Amino acid sequence: MVDQAPRPRWRFYRSAGGTPEAKNELDALPAYAQAGLADLMHRYKMDEGVLPREVDNYGGGIYALKFSSSHNEFRCYFAHESTKGPTKVYLALAFMYKKTEAASLGSAKDRLKDWRARSRAKKRLAKRQKTAGK
Repeated sequence: MVDQAPRPRWRFYRSAGGTPEAKNELDALPAYAQAGLADLMHRYKMDEGVLPREVDNYGGGIYALKFSSSHNEFRCYFAHESTKGPTKVYLALAFMYKKTEAASLGSAKDRLKDWRARSRAKKRLAKRQKTAGK
């Protein structure tokens, strides 16, 4: 039996209250934009033919996938996040039309900061619970 490496995966940002904000933004885009971004996200996670013009690095751990159509440009802001082990996890932070880029980039940065703060808090709590159980 051949061991298979864990497959990369996407997660969508949820607020502290559990609202799937990034998924809601994706769902609000036109169907052709949803399909184009979904294809681009799949190709990115599988490392299959994403063109340099389709991805940008905004610094601070924020990246953007760019889907262009004849009418508009759409973006998926995301971060490279991981869990324990070799699995690659990409965190989708925000989806938008290019014309709302400044506001959406700010939201993506705030969401990444929030996500990482909550992740650190969960790890500290798990560590304390493990220590208390000994």
